[in-house]
Formats: sequence, C-alpha cells, structure tokens
Amino acid sequence: MSLKSAEKLLPDFEDLDALARASSKARFNANKTKDKLEEYVAKCVRECYTEQRYWPAGKSPTQSYIEKVVKIVGNTEEDAMIIKELTEEYQKLRAEYEESRQLLDNLKSRISVFQTLSANQRNGM
Repeated sequence: MSLKSAEKLLPDFEDLDALARASSKARFNANKTKDKLEEYVAKCVRECYTEQRYWPAGKSPTQSYIEKVVKIVGNTEEDAMIIKELTEEYQKLRAEYEESRQLLDNLKSRISVFQTLSANQRNGM
C-alpha cells in the first residue's frame, strides 16, 4: 500500500470525535438500562423474600429458587414481561456500543497503518 492510497483511508478528526461521542453515549445508555434492569430484579427479589404470597409451597424461597426463577422472570407475568423488555433493550444498546467501539478501533488502526507507512517511507524502506 502506498502512502498516497493510505492517506485516502485516513479518518477526519471530526469523524473520530463524533464516533467517540456516539460510543460514549451508547455506553451510557446501555449502562442506564442495565441499572434499571438490576433495580427491577432487586425489587422482585425483595418482594419474594418478604411477601409470603410469592413463596413456593408456602416456604421461604431458597437461594437457588431466587437465582434460577425470580432473577430471570420475577414473581408475576408482568414482572416477566418487564424483565424481558429491559433485557432486550439492554442487549440492543450494548450491541450499539460494541459496534461503535469497534468502528472507533478500526479508525485508530487506519491511523496506525498510515503512521507505519509514513515512517517506513522517511527511513527509505
């Protein structure tokens, strides 16, 4: 690859800044949704421990029951729906963050390739 063709592949600094901002925003939104999900699950766990109507077979729930049932589907159908929606939203936002982060890494790699080619050209390689 020549230095001239590598120059054409270099990103603008404005593009890097915009992508960095988008990546940061995507991470913030994903984390915010994850926090909502964890808060809702914690509410479900607290209810299961304190409200006997949620106790399986009339007995205090085991930790295994909490981990394998309540944290996944909550205590009611409404809980299950809300947990599912929050989980799907988090996964979508996390994917957006991962994609923007990978694109940013790709742009950084292009700059690195250009720097190497430029140094090699200066050194007569």
